[in-house]
Amino acid sequence: MSEEVAVRQVNEGAWTIENAHLSVRLVREGLGLEVTDKQAGKTWTMEPESKGFMVQKYGIQLVKPLDTLNLADWREVREGEFRGVELRSVQPDPWQQYCVGVRVLLARDEPELRVSVTPHEDPGYNAETWIREVYYPRSFVHSASAHAYTLLPLQQGVMLSGDWPEDIREDRARHLLRVWAWQAVTGPWWGHIDEGGAGYLAIMDTPDDTEFDFDHPAGGPTRIAPYWTTSWEAFRYQRRMIYRFFPRADHAKIALAYRDYCKRIGRWRSLEEKRLEKPQIDKLRGAIRLRIRAVLTHLGGDEIRREFRTFDEIGRVIDETVAANPGESIHFTLAGWQTLGYDHAHPAACPPNEEAGGWEGMRRLSELAARHDILFGVHDQYRDFYLSSPFWSEERTRKDSRRDSPRHAYWAGGTQSILCPALMLDFIKMNVQQLRDQKIKLNATYQDVLTAIALEECFDERHPLTRTGCREARFAIFDYYRELGWVIASESAADWAAPGVDYFNVHWAGRRGEDGLEPLGVPVPLFGLVFHDSTVLLTRRTPPLICALSGVNTMRAEDRLLRRLHAATAYMPLTASRLLSDDGMRQESVFGDSVRVVADLAEQTYEITGLEGEGELSGRVEDGNL
Repeated sequence: MSEEVAVRQVNEGAWTIENAHLSVRLVREGLGLEVTDKQAGKTWTMEPESKGFMVQKYGIQLVKPLDTLNLADWREVREGEFRGVELRSVQPDPWQQYCVGVRVLLARDEPELRVSVTPHEDPGYNAETWIREVYYPRSFVHSASAHAYTLLPLQQGVMLSGDWPEDIREDRARHLLRVWAWQAVTGPWWGHIDEGGAGYLAIMDTPDDTEFDFDHPAGGPTRIAPYWTTSWEAFRYQRRMIYRFFPRADHAKIALAYRDYCKRIGRWRSLEEKRLEKPQIDKLRGAIRLRIRAVLTHLGGDEIRREFRTFDEIGRVIDETVAANPGESIHFTLAGWQTLGYDHAHPAACPPNEEAGGWEGMRRLSELAARHDILFGVHDQYRDFYLSSPFWSEERTRKDSRRDSPRHAYWAGGTQSILCPALMLDFIKMNVQQLRDQKIKLNATYQDVLTAIALEECFDERHPLTRTGCREARFAIFDYYRELGWVIASESAADWAAPGVDYFNVHWAGRRGEDGLEPLGVPVPLFGLVFHDSTVLLTRRTPPLICALSGVNTMRAEDRLLRRLHAATAYMPLTASRLLSDDGMRQESVFGDSVRVVADLAEQTYEITGLEGEGELSGRVEDGNL
């Protein structure tokens, strides 16, 4: 049997926790932490305290140092295979009741560290003082070296060198590194690799009320840590970080370790399992996608702007696309089909727009799709709640902590608020039942914004919701469509939804500039390494070679080779990803144990081997298509 974790008090204010892989030193003052990877001979040192925690006292928000917690009570603790030290606050002053416990635990025989912060004796607040945000654990100290990298699950994935020349701080950092938000971070984790090759994976194990504390000044270094936000205005439950250390690591090894974690906690479900329930998922492999909008009437600005196509006109586009692409899989999404068209009157949808063809026209369109044996779904939206909706009621809106509901008019339908997530599913069932009653033949749905908007709270006492409740309410929508047998998609990749969603739009964390390819850091397929064989990955506006390395389909008819590659590999895991040049512009990906892609992102050239019935395919991207 493996040796137990050894816990030793060094002096009154310091402890060591040790197993065969790691030695951890915890210091009470400022909650300092050092982790030594014995095999690598590398010590990871936590940065000094700067932010501590935030409290609200009699309505005034104050930032307090962690020493204010007075963590004078300590004991050895066990959690299953983990053992370590817990420090608990002792507050003799009734005006300073910050009741918090901090646990630092090591696995018995794994290089894994867990650090948790927990309210005790009360749910993180009392009549006078509410703990709101806690900044612990802090970032490890990282090098500003060109050969040290932070791995960010920013959409398809990014490796940011320690000396990256751009400033990524404050508002820009908050926008890019928002957990589970539109074109931002797809999952609650990051990784780091130092100049010598040692690395670690960091996972926010309680992610619903969490944000990134991130800062990268021009030239580095990068600092990255969690900060724990409120749940219903207070720090109400245990927050936990998991760190796994590697004596030698690369981006693929760290991403695949996160994949193992997702499988262990149920945040992963294979496409093979999903297609047993819904064989039409096969139609997404190497598919061409048609997304056609019937009616858009934009009410904003000084003039009304209108786009219009009848359902029969859309049917002719489908006929032409099928004729031009014989034998190809086609996925058709109908948008703007609702009574008043695109982004109007939600959550009302039925009957379909009468001018476009009404029930009869939409029925003919669905029958046409069935004859062509294509995947046919509708674009729907159940978050935006328009004042023009026949179901409008202030009582149904999501309320903020002041019990107010927001108003804005960004989209086509004019003034809107937000529908509470707890109420979405009832409206979905109502609309789907009407579609089924009218014999509209659907086998797919595209649910706008459900995975693109960060988790939300609702403070309306009639339908209160925490962020965890919001996630569960959104996932219940995916479960409902799963029971119908429909293929399910949402707008932006967010790994909490991966078990319930059949395909994601996963974007590129970069942009094209005047001089061509301008990535944010080095693009690496972190999301594909974790989820390639769990959800079909689609994209818009991503360079095709990055798609080829990541196993992502643009679904453009012109990208014939890329779609052939996707058709062959869609159910395969992305088993390896390697950098073949120091600048990361030349890379290799391996799907399963057979298909290999080598791409030079700077020269725009590729080599593909292992496709069944093909030798080596090589060439250059022409006119932006592959």
